Amino acid sequence: MLNILATVIQITQYIFMMFVVKINSIAFFANALRLK
Repeated sequence: MLNILATVIQITQYIFMMFVVKINSIAFFANALRLK
């Protein structure tokens, strides 16, 4: 039971990190385009 919970938490953290990275890269590209 504890193992399943830990796995779910790890997956959630991984998805959250990917989401944050995606938003950061979108913001970075938006800034780069605006500066051109």
